[in-house]
Amino acid sequence: GKLLLNSPTSAVYARSAGGADYLLFTEGTGLLAQSFRLSSLKLIGNAFPVAQRILVASSGIPLGGTSAAISASTNGVLAFRARGETGSTELVWLDRAGRRLGRVGDPGDYSNPAISPDEKKLAIARVDAQGRGRDLWLVDLVNSAFSRFTFDPADETGPLWSPDGSRIAYDVVHNGVVDVYQKQIAGSSDPQVLVHSNENTLVQGWTPDGHYVLVRTAGNVWAVPSDGKGKRLGPFAMETPTISPNGRWVAYASNQSGRSEVYVQGFPALEGKWQVSSTGGAEPLWSRDGKELYFLSGSKLVALPVRTDAKVFESGPAKPLFEVALNSTARRTVYQVASQGQRFLFNLPLESSSPITVTINWVP
Repeated sequence: GKLLLNSPTSAVYARSAGGADYLLFTEGTGLLAQSFRLSSLKLIGNAFPVAQRILVASSGIPLGGTSAAISASTNGVLAFRARGETGSTELVWLDRAGRRLGRVGDPGDYSNPAISPDEKKLAIARVDAQGRGRDLWLVDLVNSAFSRFTFDPADETGPLWSPDGSRIAYDVVHNGVVDVYQKQIAGSSDPQVLVHSNENTLVQGWTPDGHYVLVRTAGNVWAVPSDGKGKRLGPFAMETPTISPNGRWVAYASNQSGRSEVYVQGFPALEGKWQVSSTGGAEPLWSRDGKELYFLSGSKLVALPVRTDAKVFESGPAKPLFEVALNSTARRTVYQVASQGQRFLFNLPLESSSPITVTINWVP
């Protein structure tokens, strides 16, 4: 492959009505186009703006990143979806039967919710008022008060709490490349770089002892020392890994069978292997007491009773809990578990989503 540009979102090839070739991509949430020579795979000249406030959501594709709601033809037709004026998602509490218990704050352009270990706070990525990019915010789950946590003009997303609740690891997009940072909750300390490289690196989780942060890069997961000392562990071939509270097992998604299913293996030696989903599975999460494992199977949330204190991983029959309307473009992290599996916080698309705009006059 050939690197054309560094962009955290998916790029789209397009041809204008006049027969000229272009590459469409986003900067923040603005849609840009740049002349493109298909024969030599080279970009020409400068990019120009096409539209503002494009809907951009976290993607579930390998190595994550973001996916822009744009589509283009080879005869000059362009379609895109803009962000709604009141936001595109809402944070909703559901019980084990899928009944709505309440909402956290007002609707907004949210992604990647993460509940703190004490379940008193929520970290969330939120698009700024101008629709240019995302910052991290902390939400008091008692009174729904929002406070801004990161202030870098770069795009920031994917927050994950350390097990002791003192730090948050998250993704930062600089010049189209994703790096991993961490920042203390208390005080005014500056963010620290955890992983910096020339290729996209996405934070995936923490080990329960807080000594390692799981990151994904180049198709593999690594365990990186959170204090910068010692060697990293890996590589591990898995997606969306999550480690059991006792640190002995890792649940993850893999499409090795031809579709995404959820597996469990010993950690960190990856001893044994159990497939725990049978009709598709993604986004596994453990209950905080380690007695249940949850995952999404299509539009259903499934609960799996498990035993993690034996030498061999044990699980009972899977129980579908409820169906929920999910946005297929916002699937890196869409839900969180609370109250020992009695409540779930979902980031759900608003029913009144913005219309799709179709245009043929997008080239100046």
